[in-house]
Amino acid sequence: MDGLIDLTSPTSEKGGPSPKRGLDFESNLAPTKAPTNNTFDEEEDLEEDLEEDFSNVDEDNDYGDYGVDNDNSDDNSDDNSDDNDDNDDDNDDDNDEVNVKSPSHSNNNKNNNSNNSTNNNKNNTSLNSSIFSDDDDILTKPSYLTSANINSKADLKAKKKTEKRARQEHEKQQKQNKKLQLAQEAGRFAEKEITCLIEEDLVKSDCGNKIVESLKGQEVPFNVCIQANDIKGSIRWFQRSYTLGGATHLEEHGNVEAPVMSVVFWKPEKFLHLLRKDNLSDSDLPHLREWVKKVRREKKMNEMQSQRIVVVLLDAVGEVNRKWQGRQNARRQSGGAPTTEEELQDAIVWMLIEEKIEVTLCRNMEEVVEFMTDMTGRLCKLPYMDDVSELDCFKILKKGGGKDSQDEAWYRMISQVQGISEAKASALVERYPTMNSLYEAYEKCKDEDDKVRLLEDSFGTKKLNTKLSSVMYRIMTGDDGLELL
Repeated sequence: MDGLIDLTSPTSEKGGPSPKRGLDFESNLAPTKAPTNNTFDEEEDLEEDLEEDFSNVDEDNDYGDYGVDNDNSDDNSDDNSDDNDDNDDDNDDDNDEVNVKSPSHSNNNKNNNSNNSTNNNKNNTSLNSSIFSDDDDILTKPSYLTSANINSKADLKAKKKTEKRARQEHEKQQKQNKKLQLAQEAGRFAEKEITCLIEEDLVKSDCGNKIVESLKGQEVPFNVCIQANDIKGSIRWFQRSYTLGGATHLEEHGNVEAPVMSVVFWKPEKFLHLLRKDNLSDSDLPHLREWVKKVRREKKMNEMQSQRIVVVLLDAVGEVNRKWQGRQNARRQSGGAPTTEEELQDAIVWMLIEEKIEVTLCRNMEEVVEFMTDMTGRLCKLPYMDDVSELDCFKILKKGGGKDSQDEAWYRMISQVQGISEAKASALVERYPTMNSLYEAYEKCKDEDDKVRLLEDSFGTKKLNTKLSSVMYRIMTGDDGLELL
């Protein structure tokens, strides 16, 4: 037994322990005892520990950091040289781990060496098999580099890119909408926000056909749409914000704003017929009142609404004159007298005051077209015009009048007196810069005659200057505002 070589403790040629060389893979070839069930259990536990350690270590780390003790061979050699008492204790500990018992010290040493060799071979074999095996459970990529995670990262990146692009498009659209809103508020699209709707029956008439052709040939950019309305012979202006689609194709939009203004073209002979008086009625112009109520019912509006209604009469005055001329030429006069021009003017004033309806008299078609184009242009700009109050007018006058100094105001007052030239007014202002200074000079005079002649030196020594001095005295000190100077 003494001549046997302990394969579990590699030595050098001189018998001493060999230097540390890391893992000695040749020691794995030493014969070992068949492992017991506990040995297989320990091997599985060791493999699980190695897998946990390997998952927490970078790929570049040395394999010697996985908790494997490379000095087991040296420790085993030291254990062989200990006393028998130490060997008994070590054998008891080793026997507890591998459940192997020996009856004698030599057998204990032999079994101990065999067990140590077996454990070393097992550890080395397990380490080698764990490191160099192709087991996918051990040699796999990190969890964050798996194909599923890579795909999820790519999807997340694409989603973020899509959200960023959508956010940029939304911000760009908001900027465009804001820019469009500012342009709309400045009135740059005013011509595209208004359109004319001409009643169908009016277009069929000679007057309406000429109006449509004339409007289409004008330079004023607005739309003319022919539509059947419930008000016969009318033209209505509709306005719709450009940001809501404008009024270019007004008939295609469902939500149309209320008309801005309505113009009713009425034949002059029919309008004059409404001015006839009824002896049985106590009110003036009963037929005209009834016609106004009918128009309001058709427009579904009451008298308090601010919508503007204009009645256009083409050559109404000429129609009045023709009726009177025909009455004079007729041999036989029947019925009542025709409406006079004075009665026509009274009816126009009555409609404006009582019914808030304007009446426009046009002599020919040229005036009608001019009225239509001018009205359309004004209605385009109306929403964007600033409201001016009396206070604003006062501010403008104050701003313009503030440029004149006190001397200039006193100079303009003196210049209004008849006979005082600019040179004489300048000489008087130079001597008496203010009105108060002239009053003080009058108070210093001894008597009335001195006051009358006070300004002679300022104007000269001529008799005319004496008269001007007397006029200035009466203006400055007189109490009668009706006195002729």
